[in-house]
Amino acid sequence: MKNIIAVLIVLIMVLSLFACGDSQGTDAPETYRREDESKNAQEGSDAPETGGASGIQDKPAVTFIALLQYAESGDTSVFEPHMLDAAEKAQLKASVEAEGGTVEFGDDGSITVKGRGGSYFTITLDGSVEGVDDDGNPFGFSKGKKEWPDTALGKAVPKADFAIKMQIEDEETLMITFENVTIDQAKAYGAKLREAGFSVDESEIYMPDQNMYSYSGKNADDLSAELSFMPVGGEIMCALSVGRYSEYPDTDNPYNPGTDPGTETDLPSNFAFLLPSGDEGCRVLDNGSYVSIEKANGTLADCKTFADRCRNAGMTVQTESEYKTDDGKQMYFASFVNAGGDEVHIYLSEAENQFYVDLIEYQGGPGPVDPGTGGDWPSDGAAAMLPKPGFGSGFVVNEDEDEIDIQVVGGQLSDFAGYVEQLRASDFTYHSDSDSDDGLMMYSGYNQDNYCALVQYAYGTFMIMITKQPEEY
Repeated sequence: MKNIIAVLIVLIMVLSLFACGDSQGTDAPETYRREDESKNAQEGSDAPETGGASGIQDKPAVTFIALLQYAESGDTSVFEPHMLDAAEKAQLKASVEAEGGTVEFGDDGSITVKGRGGSYFTITLDGSVEGVDDDGNPFGFSKGKKEWPDTALGKAVPKADFAIKMQIEDEETLMITFENVTIDQAKAYGAKLREAGFSVDESEIYMPDQNMYSYSGKNADDLSAELSFMPVGGEIMCALSVGRYSEYPDTDNPYNPGTDPGTETDLPSNFAFLLPSGDEGCRVLDNGSYVSIEKANGTLADCKTFADRCRNAGMTVQTESEYKTDDGKQMYFASFVNAGGDEVHIYLSEAENQFYVDLIEYQGGPGPVDPGTGGDWPSDGAAAMLPKPGFGSGFVVNEDEDEIDIQVVGGQLSDFAGYVEQLRASDFTYHSDSDSDDGLMMYSGYNQDNYCALVQYAYGTFMIMITKQPEEY
């Protein structure tokens, strides 16, 4: 399944500047089908001062960590480029040297932080960043360059009439963020991308009630473009990414629906009720740790047939959703679970010409509660930091070694934005990340104690996660 991630808040890689400070990082975690690590921007260094639970900084401290966070994200809530006074220079110098680096202050207001092995980054007075990481890879972004890029990638897409806030480009990818854009203007630009030939494997999401829009597609040269528009941290984020993206198999996750098909196999006996009359024109595939039933040109009627067979077999529906996209293409997703914890996921996307039924056998660990009503909200441990949702009919709670995962039974897409605001009001605002993709909405953030929380709505399932211990960012 196509999965081009929109350019959101973090626009560039996390640095690994200092051997003593180990600041190497990765993408934000995703509960539903993606795992990751995160790193601590506070441990061992002075963190930017905050102005309260809302995450708004009154006057951030000018420290190495604050500048590093800005160099990673361009987030002016952690550092606002300006001419430093003598006290701020002394504060920054002490903070950088405590990490084993050096700092230089230019007469033009620029700040250059140097690490070992030739690594460095420079922040100019206009807010632009350039640098080289420990591996010798250049990185950075431009806030001073406001004209449309006169490059091959810039010329490949229609010129937008929006004011450019920031842009970064390398030999493979162009990323631009805009400001003062409305959702109607974003939708109109999505139409321009389609007209310009970015109509292969196109996907468009328009949710005016949530103030969200996205469009993505490829052209005949296999060049991908994606525009994303959504509220992030009380502001509107509008970003365009252009480039070539490789699809890599998710080797860390045993269940990854929609990937390349496995080898043909027999239907497991405990799922025999799904094909009572033989193959019915379907293929049964072994994908390693799960089995799938696939049918070419599957229809909504096929989805309903398999859903009815799940119900008749005594399985309980966890979620079921069907709708049509703006171009009239049918979408359907449903998941069922039995008393033993076995799951059946049914998926249809006419836009992607995909239909499959995934069979996931329960492998042990905490068993599910009755998904019909759900269990109680966890009131102790790390989960006590999370706001309790005021929607849904109950909760399915599972714990592993590192995190607590909570499914909100009956949670809907319309509940997503409100719960994100509750999460932010509970201080989960640091190093925040958001994503809107085909069938998926995600927000993650850390609190001041470095616990990471994530809320996600994916293919009809509403999930909340929190780490059981503080994480390094």
